[in-house]
Amino acid sequence: MVVGSSNVITLRDGALVYDLARWDRERRFRYTDPAIMKHARDTMVVKGRKTASTLKRAVWMGGNFSWNYYHLMFEYLVKFQALERGQIPVEVPVLIDQVCLETPQFEELLRMVNSEKRDIIPVASGKPCSVESLYYVRTPAIIPPNFVDDSRIRSEDVLFDPRWLRVLRERFLPFGSGRRFPRRIFISRDGASARRKFNEDEVASALSGCGYERVQPERLTVADQISMFAGAEAIAGGSGAAFTNLLFCSPGCRAMIFAKNPVQFSGFSTIACLLGVDATYVCEEAGRKGPRGGFDIQASFHLDQGAVLHFEELANSPQA
Repeated sequence: MVVGSSNVITLRDGALVYDLARWDRERRFRYTDPAIMKHARDTMVVKGRKTASTLKRAVWMGGNFSWNYYHLMFEYLVKFQALERGQIPVEVPVLIDQVCLETPQFEELLRMVNSEKRDIIPVASGKPCSVESLYYVRTPAIIPPNFVDDSRIRSEDVLFDPRWLRVLRERFLPFGSGRRFPRRIFISRDGASARRKFNEDEVASALSGCGYERVQPERLTVADQISMFAGAEAIAGGSGAAFTNLLFCSPGCRAMIFAKNPVQFSGFSTIACLLGVDATYVCEEAGRKGPRGGFDIQASFHLDQGAVLHFEELANSPQA
């Protein structure tokens, strides 16, 4: 049994398949999964619901946080590349979270990766689906959804397989629209959630004098986002899912990522490093605390405009 928007798979004998827990030996990850009620060491209590539907066979491609562009790309869509190299019959349909068919850009991404034209069956969030013979492709990336204590985040908590990152990049780049965009872009979070809000207008105004133009990637098609980031020489913006598009950047591009705390989260910097993008984090003063009293990477923050311009000047200096 699989559950929409969940990473938990329940087998006939009651055993569970849950990859993330195998990596979390110190129990530092927070499992915000709709199917999990309690979790302790090797035991997990999942929500027991009557199965909504039963299929003879299917491939499970859904999972927790698939509604997020970043997680969807690096944990789930990448699996389609493995399907092409496997031995699963093409007539076996793919189960995927319903949100992927309700978001235009996500549906566009699915068309790009589903080269075998497999049938797609949506599963609503939190709804169970029973499958007699289930094919499961392990993800080539480990990306915890949240952490118990943000101050204890380590660079090795987020893991990528470099081979699959490059395979994913090669898959998407040919789908670029070819449109021309500004060479220096400032990613706006105006249309994003209230998390990680900062003094965006002030920072954007300061960087506009350096040639940066404000854009909202979520309002563009995926094809346009591919072309915009592939042609960019410099990118700046608040840490968030829009930096998934680092996957399309050309080697030598510069990325300035704004965040509240200087933590060891490597989810963007690893991608940048593997693809030859020069990424720099600019953070709020280390002494300021979030609403929970300590490190909180989701909290709002305030950046010093002078510090932002200083980093921009350093990047453009002959010694950079």
